[in-house]
Amino acid sequence: MFVDKYIKEPFEYAMSDWKKIFVGGVLGIIGILPFNLFSAVMDGFNHRFGTSAPSISSLTPIIALFIVASLFTIIISIILTGYYIKVSKHTLNSINILPEWENFGALIKDGFIYYIAMLILALIVVGIPVVLMAILFVATGWVSIANPQYLAGMPNSSVIAGIFLFIAILFILFIILAIYTPLATVNFAKKGFEGVFEFKQIFKLMSVKYIILLILLWIIFLIIQIILNLPATILSIWYILSPNFIVLYSSAVLSAIIKGFLSFFLGVVFYKSISNYYVDRINEIISKKEEII
Repeated sequence: MFVDKYIKEPFEYAMSDWKKIFVGGVLGIIGILPFNLFSAVMDGFNHRFGTSAPSISSLTPIIALFIVASLFTIIISIILTGYYIKVSKHTLNSINILPEWENFGALIKDGFIYYIAMLILALIVVGIPVVLMAILFVATGWVSIANPQYLAGMPNSSVIAGIFLFIAILFILFIILAIYTPLATVNFAKKGFEGVFEFKQIFKLMSVKYIILLILLWIIFLIIQIILNLPATILSIWYILSPNFIVLYSSAVLSAIIKGFLSFFLGVVFYKSISNYYVDRINEIISKKEEII
């Protein structure tokens, strides 16, 4: 039941219409390829100039490419996120077919509003605690702004302990965010912007089954990515062992093609799976309340 509903069915759902997956994959490639080419150009640039200082004129096209790559990635990411939200909306409304690629304005709107919500969420969950920890360290003497040399005079064990404590807390916050975000995304699909911040309701939807599902999906996705990215990895190793610009750019293009299709396909699988869980969990909570009544 668990595997069928949350693993098998989402994969079958994503494979039910390859034309729609193809469109999403092409968009994914468009979003990834400029950055891959930028990285390839930078590798070639470093190979050509080494440690010597480049001229401003030689940097201009690279800076322009980086700006274009960033814009492409942001726009495509917003569109694809809008599509994932539409997948969740379909699931919540018991529509078990992949959404059509239509009304791009709505996809962009949903994706953009979602990213704003995620930015605010990240600031709440990670940003504010980090600032408070920094203030606490200053107030308790971990860091002295008035006397920067103070830190250098502290015992190494105290400095290391402070750094590890900060990293540990930051890691825990990121884990909490990673667990919270999938359900918050489905809640966003159902209720809009405010759905992301219904902390009490979203935490109620969590369970041991949900954590197991997340871990299982992450493991499956990791294995698939390692296997399918192998050709691009081989080309990258080939370039490291024997620098060749044809191999370098071939690796960049192949990696973009694989990642573009794979990331979109797995994204559809992921949000279909989480949406299935969301619906089942809501029904489970409602049935328990009815039993009590």
